[in-house]
Amino acid sequence: MAAELRERAGRIRALAVEPALAQFVVRAADDRLGHADLIASLLTHLADRPPRDWTDGDEERFSIRLAEVAHRFRTTEALAVDRCATTDAPIVRLAVTRPGRPQLERVLTLRPADRDRVAAVAERMLRTAAPGRGRRLSPNETVKRHSKLTPGRQRKLTP
Repeated sequence: MAAELRERAGRIRALAVEPALAQFVVRAADDRLGHADLIASLLTHLADRPPRDWTDGDEERFSIRLAEVAHRFRTTEALAVDRCATTDAPIVRLAVTRPGRPQLERVLTLRPADRDRVAAVAERMLRTAAPGRGRRLSPNETVKRHSKLTPGRQRKLTP
């Protein structure tokens, strides 16, 4: 978990200009901290005091600030996919849009163990959403092609 958070934070560091997000990202990307120290640092930052000194009000402040920072983090991460990916693992931006609802968007790091499962879900979605359309790359072909990209050169997967 800590290693993945560090990697994700490192990808958006240059794009995190809003002060609260920038401070969170600097802490999250700090590779000098062990797992427990990293968690303590982030908790302290979000609640303005170390967890051992928290009161009920601090827990509430933490929950609110975590939701705010998580939203900003995900939004900035979505921008980073197009600009400056620096990971060996393929990155996929998934956006789901439904009429009358806000778009849901997430950036996912595609782990090797999950590739077949992701490809199966993508295939099912394509069959459901676009039956009978012209020849496209299959999800397996798309994942395979995307997985072979050189580090730092990521592309959006499009159906």
